Amino acid sequence: MEDEIDFVARQRKASRCNFDLANNNESWLESFTASGVLTKLGTFRFSLMPEISIFDEAREMNIRRLIYRVLKFAMIIFTWHMFGIGLMVVAGVEKPLRVLLHEGMEPAFSRGDTLFITNYQEDPIRTGEIIAFKIEGREIPIVHRVIKVHELQNGTSKFLTKDDNSQYDDRGLYPPGQLWLTRKDVVGRVRAVVPYVGMIFVLFYDYRMLKYLLLVGLVLFVRRRCK
Repeated sequence: MEDEIDFVARQRKASRCNFDLANNNESWLESFTASGVLTKLGTFRFSLMPEISIFDEAREMNIRRLIYRVLKFAMIIFTWHMFGIGLMVVAGVEKPLRVLLHEGMEPAFSRGDTLFITNYQEDPIRTGEIIAFKIEGREIPIVHRVIKVHELQNGTSKFLTKDDNSQYDDRGLYPPGQLWLTRKDVVGRVRAVVPYVGMIFVLFYDYRMLKYLLLVGLVLFVRRRCK
């Protein structure tokens, strides 16, 4: 009788062990099923999300930085444009700032000096003043000194100019048959000067390819900064 009881107990214990082993085998197999693989892949993808978010954040920062630089550059252009309009209103001339491109007015002015010019019609031009004037066939105004003023009976005036470093007057520069300048030829008179500020424009005037090289370099710099 005791032998039968021991045999039944051993059978139950063996059945319990087989059941636990089966459960362990089922959980081990589940890790290799489709759902288990998807779970592992999901965990792997989640581990990569911080790196992907870092790349997205860096890209967004570059876009924001580019927008900021564009807006900053536009603000500088707008401010300079408004400053130019204000000078035009005050000076009464379209381009109140002129760069001296020749050396004929030394020692009064040097090449590369920036001149501030005004053109008030009610203010008469006098002998000894330095004026900027245009002549036919030349786009850039000439800056020379008035050496003679001829008053007419109708209240208007004519002017004769001369380069400070020349022995002759400017009648050789005037159009054929013109001996005097009139008020319509005068762009304005020089009121102030800032020495050597416009030397960069002198370089662009002397070396025309320099401004194109500078433009290409600026474009390459911007492209490199935007990458």
